Amino acid sequence: MESREPVLLGLRGLLALAFGVLVLVWPGVTLLALALVFAAYVIVDGVGMVASGLTAGPDRRRRWSYVLAGLLGILAGILAAVWPAITVLGLVLLVGAWAVVRGALEISAAVRGRDDRSARWIHGLVGVLSIIAGVIIFARPGIGALALATVLAVYALVAGATLLAAAWQLRSGRRVPVDARP
Repeated sequence: MESREPVLLGLRGLLALAFGVLVLVWPGVTLLALALVFAAYVIVDGVGMVASGLTAGPDRRRRWSYVLAGLLGILAGILAAVWPAITVLGLVLLVGAWAVVRGALEISAAVRGRDDRSARWIHGLVGVLSIIAGVIIFARPGIGALALATVLAVYALVAGATLLAAAWQLRSGRRVPVDARP
């Protein structure tokens, strides 16, 4: 039975490439849409928590915790909708943190991996690129969300291409001809 790893790496690579292209084409719309989708989600979730708290059974502590959490969620959603730029800045910082952590974990996986050396090298490269992107985002958040969206898009394109290369390499390296089987 063939490993699914090349297919999953290839799928991740294609998704990263698609994401990178979309962000390059519509950077402002992408960031605004993310802020507004977050706002809508938090408001709907908050309303659900308030409803759960008000209809909860006799446990008053749980009941008021839900109501309070729901009201805070509704407030956060309204603030995110009213001030999407602040929401985008928070998102940008979250992306920076995600990129650094993901990069460190990717490098760790490359160092500890059992794949052939060239596939590990590619994973390590993706990790280094991820950390560099995260550091740039943290170091220069004032350059504007559109510029950071471009950095994120370029990172996604490079990461997508390297993931596709890793998938191709794993796929071609593990292929067993039918007549070679015992």
